[in-house]
Amino acid sequence: PTGEPADCELPDGWRHRHMLVFLGALSAAGGLSEKRLKRMDELYGLSASKNAEVRLKWQRLCIKLRLPFIVPHVVEFLKAQGRMKFVRPLYRDLFAWPEQAHVATSTFDEWKANYHPIARKMLATDLKQP
Repeated sequence: PTGEPADCELPDGWRHRHMLVFLGALSAAGGLSEKRLKRMDELYGLSASKNAEVRLKWQRLCIKLRLPFIVPHVVEFLKAQGRMKFVRPLYRDLFAWPEQAHVATSTFDEWKANYHPIARKMLATDLKQP
């Protein structure tokens, strides 16, 4: 990777499963710059995707790479999505990022009443809360 912005459009006919494979390959490839990933987000609308699987994979990739631009998008998703399948990995990833752990705990504190009791209990454990 050269750090150059992405300059292509996704092929016609791609479905969310194609995007998931693409994002998985990006995660495995490494060496991606924040500039390149921001450009991809502009081109492909990954942060605003209506597909929860795509948003999860995209946001986890950006958190893994410690890209601060993704944090507001993650918080928005955590507030809009209640399924543990989606919120638990994001809370864990955000909490494991030392500079953003406070965002995970404050978002959870603000929204925990909206989560299912089982999810709330597991998330509290993940975030080391009583």
